[in-house]
Amino acid sequence: MSKTSEFTEFCKVIKCKGRAKQLFIEETLCHLNERAIKEGVNVWDELYKLKAPYKTKGSKGNKKTNKENKENKENKENKENKENKENKENKENKENKENKENKENKTSYIEGPYITKALRDYLIKQQDNRCCYCKRYILNSSWVRQVEHILPVKHYPRFSLTMKNLAVACSECNSHKGDKKWWKIKESSVYPDSSLFKNAFHHHFHEYDEHVRWFRYTTNEFSFSIYGGLTNEGRALCQTLLNKVVKAEISLIRDDGMSEALKKIEEHNTLIKPLPNLEAFLSELRQKIMP
Repeated sequence: MSKTSEFTEFCKVIKCKGRAKQLFIEETLCHLNERAIKEGVNVWDELYKLKAPYKTKGSKGNKKTNKENKENKENKENKENKENKENKENKENKENKENKENKENKTSYIEGPYITKALRDYLIKQQDNRCCYCKRYILNSSWVRQVEHILPVKHYPRFSLTMKNLAVACSECNSHKGDKKWWKIKESSVYPDSSLFKNAFHHHFHEYDEHVRWFRYTTNEFSFSIYGGLTNEGRALCQTLLNKVVKAEISLIRDDGMSEALKKIEEHNTLIKPLPNLEAFLSELRQKIMP
């Protein structure tokens, strides 16, 4: 493959022996992506189940190595075993067969889970090991670190392998977002321009700190996050996703006095400029959890 693709940078850093193998993975991804776009099918599951044969030429050093192995075996046979002539000839025939096989192409396999794991590792490294939505640190686990399709594959299968449509989200954000459509965008063979992603947050097109202000509060017995939207995109993210994640987190440890605090969080998330209200909110919440 002479031309670069949207997978080139990813394939350059994927851990495997030889540039040829990296190029083979890139070609495989390009082929799947082209099929998704042309046929309008979800190829993500197909990628995970992939087991593609990959042929590599035998090393030039195999002939020499096999010759040395042959001599060592013959010496060992003459010295220790003194096998009869027939057994020796059989062994030589076997070695000659191995030499021939080494000269021929070897076949190994590229498997889907290997590629999806490498892709997940690549994306999360770009995100500084944080969820693309709530910005909490996420652990080194495929269940916790889930590949997020920003435009859901249920509605936009053509973009199931488009790099601009992929990110990594924590299990809570991924679960709450689900297949919800945040934009009214018609599906086409070309990924939508950034100008079309208005009034909702897109990880690749919107700078997080310009749209969302967040704060995390943790004690020995309590932990929660506060999110405030600074723009229409940021406020939409807070209202449609982040406030649900906050509720789910607090509900695990809440008591009867936390219902009022939850209402405050909802109000807080709808503020255009939340920072002036931050200290008052924290003061009220501290009285609830630390009387």
